[in-house]
Amino acid sequence: MKKQLCGVLALTLTATAGSLALAATTVQAATSGETNVSSTVIAGDWSITADAELTFADLAYTGSPLTATSGNSATITVNDARGNFEGWGVTVKRTQGTEQTWGTGMSLTLVNTENAEDTITVGTTDSPAFSQAASDSNYEAAQAVTYNGSLEIPASVGTGTYATTVVWTLGATPTT
Repeated sequence: MKKQLCGVLALTLTATAGSLALAATTVQAATSGETNVSSTVIAGDWSITADAELTFADLAYTGSPLTATSGNSATITVNDARGNFEGWGVTVKRTQGTEQTWGTGMSLTLVNTENAEDTITVGTTDSPAFSQAASDSNYEAAQAVTYNGSLEIPASVGTGTYATTVVWTLGATPTT
C-alpha cells in the first residue's frame, strides 16, 4: 500500500509541475480600449462691487480748516471670470455735486489700507485706482482693495451736511 500511495503523490507533483510550465510559456495579446475626453471652458462675467458708504464723524465748525478721517473703510472688489487674461483697470471719480451737496474747496483722498503711499485724490474726472496687468501667469481672477478716506474741509465751508457719490468704473484696459 505504501508503494501505491507514493506513486499517486509523484504523479500529482508531475502533473502540477507540467501545468506550471505550460502557464509560464503562454503569452496573451494585449487588449485596449479608448475613451475620448473633452471639455469646453466658457467665459464668465466680470464685475465690480463697492461698499455702499464711507462715513465721517460730525465735525464742529471752528472757522479753521478741518480734516476728518473716515470711521470705516470701503472695499472695492473686482471679479474677472472672462478667462482671457487681458487685464483690466479701475478708475474713480466723484459726482460734481452742488454748493449745497459738496462745498467748494473740499477734498476727498482715498488711502489704500495695505499701502499708505497708494493715495487717490478723488476729483470729478477719472483717476486710476488699481488694475490687473495682462498675463496668463499669476493672474488674479478676484482682487479686492480697501480704502480709508480723508476729508479736507476749508474754513470757507460753513455748517451743513455735505455729500457726494464716488463712482468706481471697471474697464478692459489696465490703468496704472
